[in-house]
Amino acid sequence: MEATVAFVLYVFLGTGEDRRKVSEDLAFLDLTECVWYAQTLHKQGSQITAYCLPKMVPPTRKVY
Repeated sequence: MEATVAFVLYVFLGTGEDRRKVSEDLAFLDLTECVWYAQTLHKQGSQITAYCLPKMVPPTRKVY
């Protein structure tokens, strides 16, 4: 099996210099689904930033 392109959901907490990445565990085949999760997380508060980026993922990684 070869690597595939998926949209990885990156989640950050905090603002400015205190901002830190807390997750990049979820990968999606469908950009629309990834963006839905990013927007839903962002609505939880001003300290949460979430966005999706395309990334090559190995075949062993769980992709939703």
